[in-house]
Amino acid sequence: MKGELDRKTAIFEGTVLEIKQPSQKTIMSTADKVRVTFEVSRVWKGEVGQQAEVYTAMSSASCGIENFEVGTKYIVSAYKDSKPLETNICDLTKPLANARAELAILGDGYAPMDQASNESGNLMVITLIVTITAIIIGLFVWMIVKRPRV
Repeated sequence: MKGELDRKTAIFEGTVLEIKQPSQKTIMSTADKVRVTFEVSRVWKGEVGQQAEVYTAMSSASCGIENFEVGTKYIVSAYKDSKPLETNICDLTKPLANARAELAILGDGYAPMDQASNESGNLMVITLIVTITAIIIGLFVWMIVKRPRV
């Protein structure tokens, strides 16, 4: 269990809101990704908002979790490299009703991030970038205007 905590990007409790199967195409793979949207109620690791999208392969043949059910609560253990959160059958992810031992080890956890504060954080970054860009452009224009004329 300790290794699971160290290796994962996010560990949270959430209720499945939606399951979106991959788009149909001529050639399908058991590794095609299913998107599962959760309403998050408790977090043990990571910066997880009130809703989280987690991807898993569509078949257990590719280590995907096939038995997610809308309306059911799960403990979700997910990882993220440079892509969205993902989980598989080898992770801690399971229905919350079957996770008593894990819950005892994990403890209380904390509330998910407020989506509004996350969005305002993004707005602050965008504002900072625009301000710096405006200053650089202003300095460039000032240098051109102040340049001695020949």
